[in-house]
Amino acid sequence: MPKCRNCNYDVHPSIGQCPHCGAPMDKPNADLEQQVRALLDDGQKIAAVKLYKDQTGVGLAEAKAAVEALEAGAGPPSSSDMEAELLRLLGRGDKLEAVKLYRDQKGVSLLEAKQAVESLAARHGLETQRGGCLGVVLAVVLAAVTFGMAIC
Repeated sequence: MPKCRNCNYDVHPSIGQCPHCGAPMDKPNADLEQQVRALLDDGQKIAAVKLYKDQTGVGLAEAKAAVEALEAGAGPPSSSDMEAELLRLLGRGDKLEAVKLYRDQKGVSLLEAKQAVESLAARHGLETQRGGCLGVVLAVVLAAVTFGMAIC
């Protein structure tokens, strides 16, 4: 995971600024798309996914989706639609659903999803309640249910 160059805090690459100090985060390498397309042209899809994942710090699922979008002739998928849905969920107080959506879409850990959603909420002036013990229990149950559904 990339680190903030200002405070060295671990920051998910989809977040535009450090949730710890507020410093803006750098965008991924500008010629990454060209490098990925070159690997795809050589029939090296796995290498292209690995390169995208390593350069951007995203999860495997998101890297695969981005490479497949490039392979289909489009650009990497936009996160603006997901961000709008996350804000809608946060606006009605569904933080757990927002975390679950983020985690499913980005392929990140539960903690990373929670941090990203809280950072998004803070940037937009939305309050998210700190769950305490009950929040942790609910998050673990949500993760177990999600994992259980994925096995079926």
